[in-house]
Amino acid sequence: MDLLLGPVFDRNERQRNALMLAVAALRAAGENALGKV
Repeated sequence: MDLLLGPVFDRNERQRNALMLAVAALRAAGENALGKV
């Protein structure tokens, strides 16, 4: 069971990490844009 679920949870974790990185990057870009104005 763990052998089957392991890779799935792994992929979900990676996707969530990538999503959080993207959100953080977007937020930083937005703050930079606001700061320049």
